[in-house]
Amino acid sequence: MGRSGALPKGLGQANAVGSPLRGSVVVSVIAGVVIAIFAVTGGDPILQMFFWFSAMAVVAIVLVEILVCAAIVRYFRKNTEGSSPFATLIAPIAAAVGLALGEYLLMSRFGLLAGTVPEGVDPAVEAWVLTPLGYFLVFAPFIALAIGFAVGSVKKSDSKELQDMMR
Repeated sequence: MGRSGALPKGLGQANAVGSPLRGSVVVSVIAGVVIAIFAVTGGDPILQMFFWFSAMAVVAIVLVEILVCAAIVRYFRKNTEGSSPFATLIAPIAAAVGLALGEYLLMSRFGLLAGTVPEGVDPAVEAWVLTPLGYFLVFAPFIALAIGFAVGSVKKSDSKELQDMMR
């Protein structure tokens, strides 16, 4: 993200071995801060931190898989040479529909995955009943996606303006 300009360029610079050292240090510091917050507040590292972030990661991964299906369709609409309609249109759309259904089921029962249901609520029986933290965690990947699209469109328009000015 540093190399693409979404984050400061210095975070994307590689060292002599080829790894982005500064970016790795920033990620490690953020992880350390999160762990320290859990330690200071007395949070349970398994019942809270592990399950919250694992459940949120599952929602994010399925979202990315849906986006990959859309990218396949878009790519092969422009590059049709040597491609079959099943592999480039039908299968990715069917996969996206199945993944979207799975995403809905994951999100509607997020409390079962993350343990973020209010007191007295049975997450096996009631769907979409979460604590405010649970709602934040389940929608965080979508918030990140929206921010990413916004940053990308601003960077893209900045890049186009710069290219137009140089002509």
